[in-house]
Formats: sequence, structure tokens, C-alpha cells
Amino acid sequence: MSYTLKTDLYPYYQFKPASKKAKGDIFFIHGYAVNSNYHNYFSDLLEDYNYYAVEHAGHGITPLKNKKQLNPYSYAKEVAELIKQLNLKDIILIGHSMGGGIAVMVSQMIPDLIKKMIIVTPMNSKGTTKVFNFLFKFNPKTPKQIDKFYNIIMHHYYSDTSKVTQEEKDHVMKIQKEYKKNFKKLKWQMASIKNLSILKKNEKNLKVPTLLIVGKGDGCINHKTTSKNFKKKNENIKIHTFENAGHIPFLEITNDYYNLIMNFINE
Repeated sequence: MSYTLKTDLYPYYQFKPASKKAKGDIFFIHGYAVNSNYHNYFSDLLEDYNYYAVEHAGHGITPLKNKKQLNPYSYAKEVAELIKQLNLKDIILIGHSMGGGIAVMVSQMIPDLIKKMIIVTPMNSKGTTKVFNFLFKFNPKTPKQIDKFYNIIMHHYYSDTSKVTQEEKDHVMKIQKEYKKNFKKLKWQMASIKNLSILKKNEKNLKVPTLLIVGKGDGCINHKTTSKNFKKKNENIKIHTFENAGHIPFLEITNDYYNLIMNFINE
């Protein structure tokens, strides 16, 4: 089944129905400077679930109403409202990178609508020093710079550069150029004391069963610090470290990522 862009609600989102009777709904929240297509490496394998993927304002599809939207907490409020307007219940909420931090906020806003949550290499209050330092330097304009970027965030990127298509590389450079001002504003908001304080507060005692996924080869999100941060605050959280992946496990080791998530969902 193909994806359909939905613009009847705000923010806009992508939707792909289950190929047969749906077992449930999976809702994906993307990260910084990408879009709602970013998780398709995983979602293309789904047959039994309806799949929703929001697109944050200022990243392409969803129009930006005002600059105040360009911060994680505002995105979280918009996502929570969208889920309520879609009348979704018992959803599997998945967030990647910045979207992982946003997912944690959303899970505290509407815990009764979320069955389980999966946070993938997430922005968090303790393990993101490297990513903030990196984001303020990151603005790839050449093939060499984009390769350097992927080598930092992926595990052994140079040993198999085919994992990232040229089309995706071109898209990253294009979106960085088109939305440069938006991303600059968002970077400052992500690194702000206010955002880190909100993350810290929301990370305590998560209200829904949660799987944390980190990658040993991640040059952005420190896997040890992040794991320790969440484990310390949440006794029932499950944590999985991929030894052979970095920041984008659904791209780097798609089948292993899929199997891990489906096992968690079906427990």
C-alpha cells in the first residue's frame, strides 16, 4: 500500500493503511531537519498496522504559521492534539532523535491514548551534548561534507556508503538550504535550558511501557549516558543497544530493527 498525504488536519501527516485487518496503529514522530518519509525503511515492512507519520511545521509539507512553533515542546502539543483529533487509541508511539524527546513529552500529555512507546536514539536531558555541538557546526554543502556527516552518526559508514542513497544525500543538502533559518531557530530551542528542563521533567517515571533503542556507533547521542539517564528514572523501561548501528538503526540494520520493535509490540 502507498502513503497518502493528509492535509485535512494540522500538522499534516502521511498515512498508510494496513494491507489487511489492522492489528493497531503506529504513529511516528521524526527528528530535526528531516521529514515524515524518514522512517519508511521500517514502515515499508509493515502489513498488519495502520501507519501515521507527522511532519513538523517548518520542515517541508506542513506550513509554518509562526516562528514560535519552532521548538520541541510546541511540536509535542501539536502532535498530541493531532492524535486526539484522529481519534486514535492504544497507539504504538515511535519517536526518533529530536522526535524521541518529543514522544516522551507527548506520552505525558496523553498517556491514556498510548499503548506502548519506542524512543530511538532520542534527544534527552543528559545524553545530547555531542549532538548540540554537532548541530551548530552542521550545514553540509558538498558531497565530502555530507559523507563526513553520515560517518559521524552511522556505524562504519565508509565501509558501505550504499546504505545512504544519493537521492537522500541530495535531499539533506536541499532541505538544509531551503529551511536554513527555521533550523537555526530550532537548534537554539533544542539546546535551551528551558527545553532541557522540560525533557528532564518528562523523562521521570514514564507512564507507558517504553523501549529505548540506542546505537553504539552513534556520534550524536551518547548511548551510555542516554541509557543510564532513562534507566535511573524508570525501573520498567527496556533498553536495547545495537552494537552494529549508530543514530539511524532503521536505515543501517533495518531487519534487526524491525524484529526488535515487533517483538516489543507483540509481548
